[in-house]
Amino acid sequence: MAGHSKFKNIQFRKGAQDKKRSKIFSKLSRDIT
Repeated sequence: MAGHSKFKNIQFRKGAQDKKRSKIFSKLSRDIT
């Protein structure tokens, strides 16, 4: 399958971004409450 590893790489990078974003979001929500 051509481009399979490319898709996997994008998925991995997106996962890392989401993890970072969720950490920031949880910190913000804790400050609000």
